[in-house]
Amino acid sequence: MSQENVELVRNALEAWNRQDDIAALRFFSPDAVLDASGRVLNPDVYAGVEGFMRFRQDIAEAWDRFELEIEDIFESESLLVVFVRSTGRGRTSGVEVDFRSAWLVTVADQRITSLRLYRDRKEALEAAGLSE
Repeated sequence: MSQENVELVRNALEAWNRQDDIAALRFFSPDAVLDASGRVLNPDVYAGVEGFMRFRQDIAEAWDRFELEIEDIFESESLLVVFVRSTGRGRTSGVEVDFRSAWLVTVADQRITSLRLYRDRKEALEAAGLSE
């Protein structure tokens, strides 16, 4: 496994949790695509820096608190499957959430070029040509 790619993803996630968008954006290609079309709430695809900022705004509007924790990372060539635990509290409802998902992350030239959210971890592994 490329330790550099794993550290890249870990550092991007740490910057996200600190809400340090400037630092987080350093880990993404300027034309990166974040595909969250599989989300239950507000499915969408976000592209580039503007898309990243719109994604951040969408999260901030819905959640009073929202944090991500990496539970495991698997690699297949330039793809990483990242098992993530997400916790948060709804901004309006105050409802606490705790759920697990997977991201399929593509890295090229030491930058994240795409990130696709999967609600089903097994599906993400299969998309990367891996199995549990």
